[in-house]
Amino acid sequence: MGTLRFLLAIAVVLQHVGQIGPFQFVDAGVAVFSFFIISGFYMSLVLNTKYVGPGSVPTFYINRYVRLWPTYAISLVFMFIAMWKINSLPGLVSTLKLFPGEWTFAVLFSNLSLVGLDLFTHISLGPEGVAFAEAGRSQVHNGNTFIFNMPAWTIWIEMMFYLVAPFVVRSFRATLLFMMVGVGFALSLRVLPQELIGQYRYDLYYPYFLPFFGIGALVFWFSRTELPASAVAYFFMLLGTLAFLAAPLHYGSSFYLVLALAIPKLFELTKNIRLDKFVGDLSYPVYILHWPVHSLVAPYDFLPSKPVQTLLATLGLGIIVVVLVERPIARIRERWTVRKIQRIM
Repeated sequence: MGTLRFLLAIAVVLQHVGQIGPFQFVDAGVAVFSFFIISGFYMSLVLNTKYVGPGSVPTFYINRYVRLWPTYAISLVFMFIAMWKINSLPGLVSTLKLFPGEWTFAVLFSNLSLVGLDLFTHISLGPEGVAFAEAGRSQVHNGNTFIFNMPAWTIWIEMMFYLVAPFVVRSFRATLLFMMVGVGFALSLRVLPQELIGQYRYDLYYPYFLPFFGIGALVFWFSRTELPASAVAYFFMLLGTLAFLAAPLHYGSSFYLVLALAIPKLFELTKNIRLDKFVGDLSYPVYILHWPVHSLVAPYDFLPSKPVQTLLATLGLGIIVVVLVERPIARIRERWTVRKIQRIM
């Protein structure tokens, strides 16, 4: 499954920096939602097999945050270097000085910690304070400019799923309910007045992402022999699947359902392939580093194709980060996790 995750990350990169020749990957939004489906499956797997017993939830939280934050911190370093190179860093500092102190703190805290980054897609900031202004809807929206590494807001969406996952994915019924809440939100968009929907970026609100995490978690339960065998359970599974297909999801829901159903088998086929694991390990660094890397290398013409230039630079940096940062930290995390779980059990 690592190769799939890597290709999805490449799709996001090329959507942002430009396509390479005639090659057309999937839409970046489709790629991100596909990541969420894979995350739903994988978090369900580890929370039902690895992080079990009293006290396992804090261990899970710490492990996931430490998994994501170091590479994100590296991306910020490169982003600040890029901002300094193009002389935009002084302007950012000057702008932040104009804000009320609590909002300057909020911008810095969110960008340094990832916490709450998605909120900036819904607001505008100024010396007077904050105002509601949706990205892509309001002409005065400027919140996105205060997300230093733009793709990082989706990492916070992922982390919000981690917060609720231990209380959802350990139960088939809770998993189905979780997905249906998101499907219900998406289906409501079919009946709400279009003039109301047009004012809001409903696709940036957290409930819109629940069907993706939920269907990924649900296929984990499909793949287990312990799946409830009652007629009622199967009725609600069928109802949930039909509702998912009816939901107006980005680029349609059929693709996501097919992908989700393929994930358990794909995981079984590839889980012991070392090359696939290494390629998969590159997916997160490629995803989170490409924005600052592109900002750094775009002013130069090292290669005839700027998308190729950015992609190669991102891949090179990603390999370095995986080998020198992520894997050493992963070994420490694994030893710490094993000790914690052994104490719990």
